[in-house]
Amino acid sequence: LESARDVRMEDVRDEMHLWPGLVLIYETDADYQASAVSFGAGKEETFVSRLCRDYTLPRGINLWVVSDIFRIGAALKAVMRSCSM
Repeated sequence: LESARDVRMEDVRDEMHLWPGLVLIYETDADYQASAVSFGAGKEETFVSRLCRDYTLPRGINLWVVSDIFRIGAALKAVMRSCSM
């Protein structure tokens, strides 16, 4: 993901907390990262983990997004909201 303007990661996290249906996971332990099986299955929320700066792009943001693939539009909604930043 690349933002249209420079943003601080703290601002990205703060903004994500305002989005209904999105759960931001802060845990850095590899055993507690969001996956469709461990977090998304059977839930309506969209889960984001591994949120960090992506240094391969000028204003890059790297994030791991998971949700139940059978829930209509959950992942698409998360991507669309992130594009509005």
